[in-house]
Formats: sequence, C-alpha cells, structure tokens
Amino acid sequence: MPRRGKYWTAGDGDHAVGEVAITVNGRTYRLACQPGGEVRLRQIGDYVTAKLEGLVAQHGQIGNERLLLMAALIIADELLDEP
Repeated sequence: MPRRGKYWTAGDGDHAVGEVAITVNGRTYRLACQPGGEVRLRQIGDYVTAKLEGLVAQHGQIGNERLLLMAALIIADELLDEP
C-alpha cells in the first residue's frame, strides 16, 4: 500500500503530478507530489534537513538511520508538545 502525506505520495504515481528532490545528509530522495504540494514539501524537507544537520553538528556522522530516527523523534516530540 502506498504511503501518503498531505502533500506527497510514495510508491504510487497515479495521483502525483510533480516530483521534489530532497537531499538529506548527502543523499537525495525523490518524492512524488500531490497537485500544488511542491513548495510545502520542500519546506518540510528543509525543516527535517535542518534538524538532521543540527544532530550531525552535535554528534557527528553516526549513520543515516540513527540520525533520521533521532530527527523523527525530535520532531514528534515537538508536535506532541503543541497545544
């Protein structure tokens, strides 16, 4: 089953109209977009990239999986703290 966010889709090109390339920790990921979602998806990618770069500055290159997991946990923590 394809995974979908509000602005992106992964694994199903049927409803996608564009593609955004997001580079995180030197690796480029291509995500298909919903109509009009390119700008927002880039903003989201930039936010995740900034979190990851902060972790790299703090802990060094400890592996993409670990860094991405740590960034995801930090972002989830931020979301759970919102009123």
